[in-house]
Amino acid sequence: MERVNLLPEEAQLGVAERLLQLVERDFLQVLVGVVGAVVTIGFILWVSQSITLKRNQKRLDALKREIEILQVESQNLESFSKQLDQVESELIRQKKLLDWKVEFLKAARSQPRKWAELLKDLRRNIPRGMWLSELETGPQNSLRIAGGATDENLVSQFMSNLKDSPYFSNVGFTYTEKGAIGNVPIVKFEIVCRVG
Repeated sequence: MERVNLLPEEAQLGVAERLLQLVERDFLQVLVGVVGAVVTIGFILWVSQSITLKRNQKRLDALKREIEILQVESQNLESFSKQLDQVESELIRQKKLLDWKVEFLKAARSQPRKWAELLKDLRRNIPRGMWLSELETGPQNSLRIAGGATDENLVSQFMSNLKDSPYFSNVGFTYTEKGAIGNVPIVKFEIVCRVG
């Protein structure tokens, strides 16, 4: 049995066969069309990629600027944090010092006569040729005495007088330093002791 196709010749051919016939007849036109389509698609892709690249570059530049700003802000915050830590430690130190002074003043207020006697005794123990420039109280009834003298022996005599006094204990010197006022040589000193 033999098959007979009664359809017209154009309908008998498959899609691939029709395409081949078309290519054979109009090869140059098909080639130009295909090349044109490839070039057009390539151009569209190139323009699209260029636009995307420019957008991404702008975003990248904006992000870099934001990162730089954040780094500067981070450095400023670190610096500010360090300053706050320093201020906090200074305030803690000052609070301790004020607490010691309040404690000292409370003790002095409860015994005003004792302090009046102590200061009188201190004045009696200062040798001629010596002067006091600073008196500072500290924790646990400590007292810092600073001043000057015309001779180192006067500083030694003053320390000896304080050691013999019933109002002072643990007498020791922090430093002595030679200097001058005009042409007159002097000795600056600092002594620490306990009161009471």
